[in-house]
Amino acid sequence: MKLVNIDDVQYIKGAGVYTELYLNNGQKELHDKSLEKLSQLLPKSFERIHKSYLVKTIKIKEIIVKTGSQYAVELLSGEILPVGRTKYKALKAILF
Repeated sequence: MKLVNIDDVQYIKGAGVYTELYLNNGQKELHDKSLEKLSQLLPKSFERIHKSYLVKTIKIKEIIVKTGSQYAVELLSGEILPVGRTKYKALKAILF
């Protein structure tokens, strides 16, 4: 068991009944709670952007609009994560 400071988490990816915590230092840690459960427990600074991703909103650099109604976010770290079509409007309202 390892304790991870919530301030060290950039985003969280669902991995079945587990989740993967992606940290600011580039490391990845496995967590035993589902993405749904974590979304209920985490502070409002984390936003569900996709069925498989929770992101700390202050880590988002920009929203990318692709052709064919596809969306993504670029994080300050340069990583690109998908945004669900149903999540786009809410995310845009939060960021802008």
